[in-house]
Amino acid sequence: MASTFWVSMDVGNVEDLSGGFVVKNDKVDQKGYKIIDEKIIEEYIHYIDLIISDPPFLDEKKQKGRDQIYEKYNWSEICDLYYNIFIS
Repeated sequence: MASTFWVSMDVGNVEDLSGGFVVKNDKVDQKGYKIIDEKIIEEYIHYIDLIISDPPFLDEKKQKGRDQIYEKYNWSEICDLYYNIFIS
């Protein structure tokens, strides 16, 4: 399994995930859609530059993401989660 970093806005359960960077954005329009401004774009660029340069201190973050996938998001765990949903 590859150890690929990711950059995401703070949606869904992304803040529970390891191995990437979350761009916080609580600005929404009248319909509730996220507003992407220059600050948000700059933050994305910052994280993407960091990932591309791949400094050694990112190795631990990369390993945590990989470990989380093996431990929490494997088929055995997913099946147990679905089973518990259906029997409750």
